[in-house]
Formats: sequence, structure tokens, C-alpha cells
Amino acid sequence: MKPFFNLVIPSHFRHKRKIRCLFFNCVYYVILFTFIKKLYNVSTSTNIERRIDLSFPLDKVKQDIERVVKQGAYALHSKNDILHTFRIGKLSGLESINMNITLKVLENSSTNIHIVVTEVVRNNGHQITIDKMIDAFLERLSKALTGATDEELKTVSAGNKGCVVTLFLMIGIALAVSASAVAILF
Repeated sequence: MKPFFNLVIPSHFRHKRKIRCLFFNCVYYVILFTFIKKLYNVSTSTNIERRIDLSFPLDKVKQDIERVVKQGAYALHSKNDILHTFRIGKLSGLESINMNITLKVLENSSTNIHIVVTEVVRNNGHQITIDKMIDAFLERLSKALTGATDEELKTVSAGNKGCVVTLFLMIGIALAVSASAVAILF
């Protein structure tokens, strides 16, 4: 294979020329691979949807969605009272997952709730995380609709506290190992 870059180097540096050419070829292919990967990842977003009919009036559902958001587990990004839409986000791990919620009045004073999460799903585990987030929100909303107090809403579905503890434990072990390695070297 011919090197991509040809450098003019004196004869006593021939071995360095091969190393430099190999280095520049590696950099070139890494950049090319990254570009191709980003090009194909543009169209991999997917919609995860839920539609549920609730036997509660629209105003009560709106009130209770706002009450669930005020408990601190979710952040209200936007709200439109005329179109009956909400955009709610939740921090999951190191990323924010946003839900678009649309409410629609049905006959005999019931309400249809439509939840859409548009995300780039990287693997099956990520889709499971999104499904769990939607389930937790619907669980809190159902508790709020049935008359739960604010304290009861806070305790519903505590979340992934075990993952956070495990992460801090792994970081602590890594720091301890690296500190002992530095102490051995010096």
C-alpha cells in the first residue's frame, strides 16, 4: 500500500519517514471513518410513542402534569395552553431525554394523552431507559390523578440510585489504583 502523504526526508532518516507516513495515514483514515460514521448516524433517530385514554377531564390532567413536574424529577421546557402541549425533560445518566406530551379532549369528558420521545437510539439498553422514563412519568401522573399527596409523588419510582453509587465507587477505585501506581513509580 502506498502511503497517502509523501514526505521528502534525507536518507539517514528513512525509518522516521515510514513512521511519519504511517502516522499521517492513520490520522487520515480516522478522520474519514469519523465522517462516514456521522453521515450514517444522521438518520438513526426514532420515535417512541405512547397513547393513553384517561377518564379525567383535560384541566385536571394539565394540573396534575404540572404538579408532577413541580416535584423536581422533571423539568418543564415549554408549555402551550392553547394547543395543550408540554415539553418535559428528565436527566438520565449524562443526557437529557425530552418528552413531547399532547393532550386531546375526547367525548364524555375524557382525555387522550400522547407522549412522543424522539431520540437517537444507540442500542437496546437506551430504548429500555426511555421506556422506563415514560413508565415512571405515567406512574407519577396516575398517582397524582388519583389524589396522591406531594410527598407520595416524590417517593414513587426512586430511580437509578444504585447506578450512581456504582459509578462513584468505580471512580474511587480508579483514583486509588492510579495514585498507588504513581507512588510506586516515584
